[in-house]
Amino acid sequence: MAQAYIFVKVDVGKTKAVAEALRQIPEIKSAHIVWGIPDIIAFAETADYKSLTELVLNRVQAIEGVAQTDTRLVVEE
Repeated sequence: MAQAYIFVKVDVGKTKAVAEALRQIPEIKSAHIVWGIPDIIAFAETADYKSLTELVLNRVQAIEGVAQTDTRLVVEE
């Protein structure tokens, strides 16, 4: 299993819509709007690192309003 925190910077005025879109993705276990940079911190769990890569590059970054992502892999619980 691969786990990661995805820090998401969004375009102005898109924070709530992006957070809601993230919450619709089954691999995203939580998505919280926060103050400062990033705008949203999401937690993801996937079967493996290849699936995590696909999730971030092809699904999260494709959400309208996502300007940038920064992914932090969980290496120890």
